[in-house]
Amino acid sequence: MVVFVVALIAILAMAVGIGAMVMMGMQGYFRDRHPGAARTFSGLARHLNGDAAMPETLEQMLRKRSSSH
Repeated sequence: MVVFVVALIAILAMAVGIGAMVMMGMQGYFRDRHPGAARTFSGLARHLNGDAAMPETLEQMLRKRSSSH
């Protein structure tokens, strides 16, 4: 029973996080109140949509990993 409660709380937290990302990052609501969070969520939204460029550190890590195999 405890596992179900923990899973439910985790799912609800994810839903709230996704809702906040959509509201602040993509739609622009509450940007004036929380500009730092809005900037972060906007970047996350661009990455999830595939609109943003891949971060340089991730590219370096992938190149290093593919060259070692």
